[in-house]
Amino acid sequence: MKDQQIYLWVTFDKRMTLKQHITSAEAKARRELNIMMKLAGTKWGANEKILKSVYQGNVRPHLEYGSSPWMTAVKSHHQTLDKVQNQTLRIITGAMKSTQIKSMEDITNIPPLRKRRECKAMIHAGHQISVFIRPPNEYQTETTLIRQTQKIQLYIRDKSITKKTPRSST
Repeated sequence: MKDQQIYLWVTFDKRMTLKQHITSAEAKARRELNIMMKLAGTKWGANEKILKSVYQGNVRPHLEYGSSPWMTAVKSHHQTLDKVQNQTLRIITGAMKSTQIKSMEDITNIPPLRKRRECKAMIHAGHQISVFIRPPNEYQTETTLIRQTQKIQLYIRDKSITKKTPRSST
């Protein structure tokens, strides 16, 4: 048996650590990040809007591809990808290294990768639940199935976004 198997461009190893996949995802994202760094300049270069769209279109897909299987990976593996996003936030905002990451996320309106991974996992869970709740039959059209899936996704997003706030006793 091989030490690692590749399925849909996600590298699985014997121990299911997915370290190889995460390392290659980081390397791909850093290559794209280097291109983004060349676009940015202190006195010239692309503005924040362009840099943000370059990040969302070229860098972030590498950081998120195949995130469902490695949701349970070790925290240190997740942190390697988070570092790439943090560096990107510094490039977009032009902030110094001492700037808080939360502040940069708020300024750029880019959520942390952890939140996006959780949201994707919820969406995938919704897809799985929809299959068990109402399996498709030959009378359902594709658009009907898409609408049902979208309803479940919205329900899951609403549940994950709304938090119960503790009541204050006055």
